Amino acid sequence: MLDPARPAVSSPPLARRAATVAALLVGLLAVGPATVLGVTYPASDYSNVTAFDTCDGTPDTISRSLEALAQGGLSYLGYTSGEYTTTGFTRARVLSRAPTDQAIYVHSHGDQYYDPYPKQVQGFREDGGDCSQAIVYATDLAPLHPPSVHLVVMSTCHLAEAAKTAGEPTMAAAYGIDRVKYTDPHAPDDGSRFFLGYEGLAYTADMLRFEQRFWGYVTSGQLLGDAFTLARASAAMSGATVPDWFGTYDYSGAPGSGLPCTRCV
Repeated sequence: MLDPARPAVSSPPLARRAATVAALLVGLLAVGPATVLGVTYPASDYSNVTAFDTCDGTPDTISRSLEALAQGGLSYLGYTSGEYTTTGFTRARVLSRAPTDQAIYVHSHGDQYYDPYPKQVQGFREDGGDCSQAIVYATDLAPLHPPSVHLVVMSTCHLAEAAKTAGEPTMAAAYGIDRVKYTDPHAPDDGSRFFLGYEGLAYTADMLRFEQRFWGYVTSGQLLGDAFTLARASAAMSGATVPDWFGTYDYSGAPGSGLPCTRCV
């Protein structure tokens, strides 16, 4: 299991963004981003609600709670999100929606699977309940992702890690997101993109504690990097569960405009 200690992120002070966040909240509370722009931004919210019961041998209510939290957060940000569980959460559906999704949330079993041995590729399992259901690999998604995907949340084990096999894409890279933390508000960044995942083995109870805080801060108007930092500091997780992020710290999460612009002169 990986050391849960993480290097400090050099992040701009939260207070510097107060005025920007206030302006963003006014816009969001008046009319959502999709309404302002007259378009919709499709997203997918996938949660494996059957396999944890079978594989872990304990009753699972957390998977549905995580799905509901993600749905609320995506809706607040301005995405039109479909919810997919059980027979709706299939490898075929994920791949069919990938070219048009602007955001995606996945809660499932994730790992760096052999494809085939000894090559390992990051991926997550569809819903199914038998612990051996089909896998969606990063190599499946890499050719399909839209260049304008904004927000990717992988609520699984292992998918915030570096690739174990050189040359294979990580899950972040499959969606076109640099595996880099852009924290300088005056330097080039990854644009309106943010990836959230976990390293090593992540416990579902810890995921729920962390994601409750993360989406709570997001829907209170915090920028994504601040929401992560605040959630990480306040969620009472065990040392074994290590969330991580990549992309642009100051991104609001809203599709389309990518507001607020903290890098404007």
